[in-house]
Amino acid sequence: MTQDTPSEQPTPHWRFQGIDGIKGLSLAAIIVYHYNPLIMPGGFVGVDVFLTISGFLITLSMLKRLHAGGRIGWIDYFTHRLRRLYPALIVMVPTVMTLANAVQPDFLVGIRKQASAALTFIYNWYAVTSGSSYFDTMNPQMFKHLWFIALLAQFYVVAPMLVRILWSLRHPTPAVLTLLGLSAASFIWMARLYDPASPTRVYEGTDTHAGGFLLGMALAWCICAWRGAEATGRRHMAITRLAMRFWRRIAAYTGFVALVLLVVLALRLRQDTVAFHGGIAAASVLAVLLIAGTITDGSWMQGLFAIHPLSATGTYSYGIYLWHWPLWLLGSALMRSLGLRQPLAAAAMALAVTAVLAYCSSVLVEKPSARGGFIGAIIPDPPVGAKAAARGLAVMLIILLAFTGGFRAWRDAPAKTSTQIALEKTQRMMEERARLNGEILRKPVPRPKKPAHAFPTGMQIVAIGDSVMDMAAPQMQERFPGILVDAKVSRSIMEAGPIVGQLQTEARMRPWLVIGLNTNSAITSDQLDQLRAQIGPDTVLVIVNGHGPDSWITESNDVTRSYAQAHADNTVYVDWDAAISQHLDLLYSDGVHPMEGAGADIYPQAIQQAIRQWISEGH
Repeated sequence: MTQDTPSEQPTPHWRFQGIDGIKGLSLAAIIVYHYNPLIMPGGFVGVDVFLTISGFLITLSMLKRLHAGGRIGWIDYFTHRLRRLYPALIVMVPTVMTLANAVQPDFLVGIRKQASAALTFIYNWYAVTSGSSYFDTMNPQMFKHLWFIALLAQFYVVAPMLVRILWSLRHPTPAVLTLLGLSAASFIWMARLYDPASPTRVYEGTDTHAGGFLLGMALAWCICAWRGAEATGRRHMAITRLAMRFWRRIAAYTGFVALVLLVVLALRLRQDTVAFHGGIAAASVLAVLLIAGTITDGSWMQGLFAIHPLSATGTYSYGIYLWHWPLWLLGSALMRSLGLRQPLAAAAMALAVTAVLAYCSSVLVEKPSARGGFIGAIIPDPPVGAKAAARGLAVMLIILLAFTGGFRAWRDAPAKTSTQIALEKTQRMMEERARLNGEILRKPVPRPKKPAHAFPTGMQIVAIGDSVMDMAAPQMQERFPGILVDAKVSRSIMEAGPIVGQLQTEARMRPWLVIGLNTNSAITSDQLDQLRAQIGPDTVLVIVNGHGPDSWITESNDVTRSYAQAHADNTVYVDWDAAISQHLDLLYSDGVHPMEGAGADIYPQAIQQAIRQWISEGH
């Protein structure tokens, strides 16, 4: 491959078919993953396809300028990028804050830092450095998806400097090799820094998630070098011509195979060691093959991605991405407040509103701003017709309402969620009750004789749980007087063994053990086997399942249900998920914790009902 000096280089053909369709399919995978990761646990690979496309397109735009005049045009470049990203963002953020203030103020906890990070394109590093607390996890952040926009913005800052340096090499081969080397280094760095307990650092870090973007840049350089040489009429080396002839024959098939493998990754990959030790890198390489196989002249893959829903989704991808996540959170919260558990209806509603707002954002804000800056979205260029004037007035009204509502939300944002306030209140009450009744709780209780099981008294039960049980602890003590409840915020199944061991050492273990630990991490059958071995076969194990939006809760519910069925002689399964699903209006805004009083009382009622049913079956 050869590359002329800047002054000699003509402008190659720069339009490529199918890119919008690939963007649309990638965005669809991301949305499915965000809305229900159980359906598509690897849908996050859509991010890596998108990153690769972004690196490809932004490098194409810079190489076009360099081919035409030997200069990137720094001011024009950064002005264009800012006009592309910022106007829609600065309208969306206060609008979402306004809606949250009306629908569910709990979403506004910590919103000042979140909004500031979003509007300054540093949300990825805010997420990395802030150390999300338990309550942040249980109360999803409305702008957490903007880590990706921040990542792109940071790449857009670095990319022109890298392109300018590589352009000075005067030959594409070292430029491409450099980009491939940097990409490999980023993937290796991701694998090296990966920590299963805290994957945010490598997933959202600019340095560790740059591989796909750099691969896209390398692809753009290869294509520009080839087409630039074609435009000059220069002859390529014979082996290069032969390779390109062969590629044109297999391009469409290669792209199709890459697409199939990406779909497999989206359906099978998870955010675990496999993903960070090669899965994301594989998705990025497949994205390069998909792009190259689609944009090659004569590729039938272009027709596949020209399907209107896909190409339209790609065309409006920025607005759709901005709106889809906060609208999903707000819609789900609204459905819960109405006592409805209809995730499909919530998703349909969120997608419909997202489509409308993305279109309005494009027509009213993004396109006018791209032509005349943010002011151009408000004040149209002369001559001003009735249609342009109406659009300007509509934009002014939208901005006024959004900023007014956003300011009020910023001002009135609560310091704690209602869930956190209720949990802290319950914890204080339980600590006081434990202090007053401490001596009673420490008395060892004799085990009942086998084989008959009678309904246990509270003095025969130990309950170990997380914040959901903690919220229901007062009601548990009312329905099981004398029960020993040890519940704590953010507790997982891994803490059950040490707690049981301490109770056994202090002779405070009781013949019935209730565990409610499905909320904060996945539960495996091996962990339950270990717990059973520790408590022995004579202790009745009562397992309370979980309720909530996180994927591991559903998986843990399946594991615990199967375990209880396989060990029915000494294990009781409590379906808290089914019980509280009939009363979603009695949950706090996080959709996980029951409200004080009637909501919390459903928890011990479900335990009572499950134990009675188990005993009635002859156990």
